[in-house]
Amino acid sequence: MLDVRNLSGGYGRKDIVKHINFSVAKGEFFGIIGPNGSGKTTLLRLINGTLKQAEGSIHLAGKRLESYSPKALARLAATLPQKTDQAFSFSVKETVLFGRYPYQKGIFRQSAERDEEIARKVMEETGVIQFADHAIHELSGGEQQRVYLAQALAQEPDILLLDEPTNFLDLSYQKQLLDLIKSLSIEKGLAVVSVFHDLNIASLYCDRLLMMKNGGIEALHTTDEVIQEQKVNEVYETTVKHLFHRERSRPQIMIEPERAEKTDEAVPFAALIEARSEGLFLETERPLKVLASSQIGAGIGWKRTLISRYVSKEEQPGHLCDFLAAKGINPSSACAALTAVEPEQAVFRSLSIGAVSLFTAVMACPGEGGITVWVMVNGKLSEKALVQALVTVSEAKAAALAEEQTAGGPLPTVHHTDSVLIAADGSGAEFDGALKTEPLGSLISQSVYDCIKEAMRKGSEQ
Repeated sequence: MLDVRNLSGGYGRKDIVKHINFSVAKGEFFGIIGPNGSGKTTLLRLINGTLKQAEGSIHLAGKRLESYSPKALARLAATLPQKTDQAFSFSVKETVLFGRYPYQKGIFRQSAERDEEIARKVMEETGVIQFADHAIHELSGGEQQRVYLAQALAQEPDILLLDEPTNFLDLSYQKQLLDLIKSLSIEKGLAVVSVFHDLNIASLYCDRLLMMKNGGIEALHTTDEVIQEQKVNEVYETTVKHLFHRERSRPQIMIEPERAEKTDEAVPFAALIEARSEGLFLETERPLKVLASSQIGAGIGWKRTLISRYVSKEEQPGHLCDFLAAKGINPSSACAALTAVEPEQAVFRSLSIGAVSLFTAVMACPGEGGITVWVMVNGKLSEKALVQALVTVSEAKAAALAEEQTAGGPLPTVHHTDSVLIAADGSGAEFDGALKTEPLGSLISQSVYDCIKEAMRKGSEQ
């Protein structure tokens, strides 16, 4: 649909864009990203014919750009700029009908029935039909942008060119606009080429990305190949960290502040934990980096409140969210799980060797109670270390139960309330590994093994 070959051009005798090559297929959502001054908007203006190329070629639908008359080009490609200002306050319907200009004939260019039909259709698609008779100046910025999108769609283009279309929109309008454009690209086969300032949004919506720097191509590939930590740091000359969206297989980036939060002081886990009648509770002022298998707050996240809610075997457990609400605890900042082991049977242990310091809490007993294991580390744990710590806990738990079985003692049955939680307070030493062959993992293995054995003995004596 769009084919760009060895394209160079700019303003006057100065080439801003240099030797660019790429193509965009029908139905593809193609993004252009790069730092300020990299040539993104200039490239878009060369493609839509606003600027004349100094070198190279642009083909639209198999024909050279310059072979199209202005009206023929407008029927093929439509442009939605960052922000459009109208000197006169036309109605929404009138504004949308301007998009039918390439199809109108005669001196007075009056709207035909076909134009009215298309205008109504695109206003419905963009959700602005209810504003049809309103003056466009009466609408919010997000609503206006949707009107201008409707105007562009009224041209019935095969190619839609966007220049940072969400710059002046709040989150809700950004999502609405981009969801609509993505749908159009899929359902109507519309080729979309958009300049983006926000790398995370570009990654979520685009099929491929072209990353520019100093007028040239730094990367041209799928989003997961282009949005990489090292590449972004080099091109944007900054420091970001790479992460993945929780619900989509698309890479995301986050900026890394130069001055981090102060976390030198260790959290006194042993002093903060409480064994109440309702279960185990631990609350901290500083968010903890947590990996948990709990019913609420599972996965990796930052949490302030850890709860193992005690519910007897005879009692109906109720809903954990209702329990948290009654306590005034925000579920998004908590890890909460159920246990049928009485809180007074919990076993606690603090261990410290060299730079490694941790606190372990275990609730376990023979029979139907499940096993709850909390391991809280005074240190900085990478995601790799958190996952390896989970593996080490599982191995230590299996070893302790295997020994109990060999000794002929009663074992806890596998229970839906079994849970494991690893937490780190960000103080002190940094750890990138926690297998039992490493210092941190060795301490975790020893602590969890000993605590489970003690908890089983304690439970057998009840």
